Amino acid sequence: MTKNDLNHNSLTARELEVMCLFAEQLSPKEIGEQLHIAEKTVDGILGKAKEKLGLTKRKMLVLYYYKFCYKCCEDCKNSESTDSSTPKSR
Repeated sequence: MTKNDLNHNSLTARELEVMCLFAEQLSPKEIGEQLHIAEKTVDGILGKAKEKLGLTKRKMLVLYYYKFCYKCCEDCKNSESTDSSTPKSR
């Protein structure tokens, strides 16, 4: 187990969300527009995630995301879409 494995749980939901969009090749400007936050905020979130994970380059965030976060985040997305499509009983 590496240091990066241990830090994965320290990422916030927002950091994971931004990492996901960044890994999908959206620019910080596009991420900001989609999430209704400033581009500088996106840069700050990516920087904080990079720092927490002990990474030095942004492209390393993409590699980290696909190695450690992708499956977990996809499972979350799938359960949310299942929950939202299921009618709620009264």
